[in-house]
Amino acid sequence: MEVSNFTKEELIGSAHNILRHPDMPEEAFTDLWTTLGRGLPWTGLVKNRRKNGDFYWVLANVTPIQVDGRTQGFMSVRSKPERSQILEARSSKPSKSSGKSGKAHQRI
Repeated sequence: MEVSNFTKEELIGSAHNILRHPDMPEEAFTDLWTTLGRGLPWTGLVKNRRKNGDFYWVLANVTPIQVDGRTQGFMSVRSKPERSQILEARSSKPSKSSGKSGKAHQRI
């Protein structure tokens, strides 16, 4: 919470996309939910938005929690990515004219 500058009260009960930075391609979240829907864990570099509009990067690890073969929820662990991962994501940012996705949203 501290890195986002949002308060606990602002985040609890809010949609998770309150932290979504507009630079993050929709394909990243499609890949995330498709992977989790298959019962598999997902790891990727995500650019989040701070309350003041600035941004920060996280290495997101999300795992479905299954009970009796059915997904009951998700566990998400976020950590600070290596500087080299951020530099690679920035250098592979797609151009708006190409319409191609960058590495920032590819699973790691």
